[in-house]
Amino acid sequence: MTSDPTKIHSIGLMCNSSTGVNLTMTSTCPGSKCPDNHVNVGNNPTFDPFSPNVYKSCRDVISGETRKVVTLTSGLIVMCDTVTDGGGWTIFQRLVSGTVDFYRGWEEYKHGFGDYGMGEFYLGNENIFCLTSKAAHELRVDLVYNGTYYAKYSSFKLSNESVGYKLSILNYTGNAGDSLVEHNNHMFTTFDRDNDGVTINCAVKYIGAWWYSACHTSNLNGQWGNINYGKGLSWQTITGYYDNVLVSEMKFRQII
Repeated sequence: MTSDPTKIHSIGLMCNSSTGVNLTMTSTCPGSKCPDNHVNVGNNPTFDPFSPNVYKSCRDVISGETRKVVTLTSGLIVMCDTVTDGGGWTIFQRLVSGTVDFYRGWEEYKHGFGDYGMGEFYLGNENIFCLTSKAAHELRVDLVYNGTYYAKYSSFKLSNESVGYKLSILNYTGNAGDSLVEHNNHMFTTFDRDNDGVTINCAVKYIGAWWYSACHTSNLNGQWGNINYGKGLSWQTITGYYDNVLVSEMKFRQII
């Protein structure tokens, strides 16, 4: 952990599988001191690529912990779901209490932000792109809203930054309803980078950051607890536009 609790320092995953330069990102530890179990997204000042505790992917992680934070061979620290649907999932988005502010700009969504100890974070679009660009991956979205729901897609990847981290998904299954299909083949939009399909900025209007079209049927990076139309953590097929899911967890897994 760094001495400045408002900063995150990352090794920085490069898509040529090399280790990149350190990047500085913003975190949101409440108060002047981070909790004892504080682990910032990407923070790994003691990375040893030859350590036996370094993993190629979350598929290699076997643990009694349902959510385990590990280091990948790239140097990137990630949180793995080791149990759900057989485990092996890399969690890239998690919102459970609204402690971490998700209304952020392009650069922070590019590199990642949040805190694994607090359990709320976004891994970063560049990291997601790099991790999913070399092999086939599937996507799972787990939601809690008057029960548990999930949406699963047999294919998932993001494009690179030059085409706006465009979302690509295929073949929905699950019990949540498909509130992500409208966002397929759309670029990512933040309040300072408008890539959506309408004249307004959907990220500004709905206090979020997402693969907005015109504008959304899901908004899982919205404002936790906001019950105004479309501004909360909505998944339209279960919450409508005036309610929130209580927990959102998005994750991908390499297909073997």
